Amino acid sequence: MLPLKQEWVRYSEAEAVVETIRDMVVRGAPAIGINAAYAVVLAARQAWESAGNRWQQAMYALGTGEISSGKADGGSTDVDD
Repeated sequence: MLPLKQEWVRYSEAEAVVETIRDMVVRGAPAIGINAAYAVVLAARQAWESAGNRWQQAMYALGTGEISSGKADGGSTDVDD
């Protein structure tokens, strides 16, 4: 059954988008897929803004949780180009 109400919300941080999937704010496989892709784009933008040319290492650190644990020093992560 479709919801009776449609709500549009803006997000600028990847984690907030991930929470919408986790909390079932977004439902249905196509919408979840689009939301997940958008979260990746936001994470890449965040990585570029924080690490510049080393954005790939920052993305890797985001995916492994190293940033939140303080392990992301940028020098120890090996990411293939």
